[in-house]
Amino acid sequence: MLKNNDSSMTTGARDELRLRVLRALESNPELSQRQLAAELGVSLGGVNYALKALVERGFVKNACLS
Repeated sequence: MLKNNDSSMTTGARDELRLRVLRALESNPELSQRQLAAELGVSLGGVNYALKALVERGFVKNACLS
């Protein structure tokens, strides 16, 4: 069964995904989570998990994570 987060990923892989999300948002801040997932080739849950971590750390503001 597939999970909706990247808990099975290594710390380095999670950091890499967060960096990729940041770079994608930097180039196009209007991207939705679905668009980010498609562009990065990862699951929607993985993008959501990465965005929540980035918001908690203060790297991303005003994100709608519903």
